[in-house]
Amino acid sequence: MNHLIFNHNNKVYKISSFGSQLLLEEISGQGFTLKTIGYFSAWTHKTIESFKHELNITRRELIK
Repeated sequence: MNHLIFNHNNKVYKISSFGSQLLLEEISGQGFTLKTIGYFSAWTHKTIESFKHELNITRRELIK
């Protein structure tokens, strides 16, 4: 399992790969999962730009 951890708008996110699936999660500074945002098929060629779009949707949902 490979993963990438990055910051976006003062939150920490982790993208993990499980074979052909990518998992996007919001995590705490200690590495605990706060929210699972979703699973994505690696075969759809989602890029970081696509994940940014998903994060914007999630942020709006959190503000409501």
